[in-house]
Amino acid sequence: MRNNLRLLSSALLGLGVFLIPIPIDGRWTVLFDLAVKALTKPFPVVVSIYCLALIAYGAWSGSSRSTPGPAGSVGRDF
Repeated sequence: MRNNLRLLSSALLGLGVFLIPIPIDGRWTVLFDLAVKALTKPFPVVVSIYCLALIAYGAWSGSSRSTPGPAGSVGRDF
């Protein structure tokens, strides 16, 4: 029962943040757009650098993780 409640609450939160439009200042938008604008307006350079760092880390961590395969060979862990 608890897992079902967690799934339902996560789904409702996701729908509310990413899918359900709300009227703000005469135009319709979603809550995620408001959060992005609130962060990018005062700190546009910091947000760009942070996004670039996340992309670089994702590329680095995906290519650097490997596990030993059979007979000591090194294979990628997908």
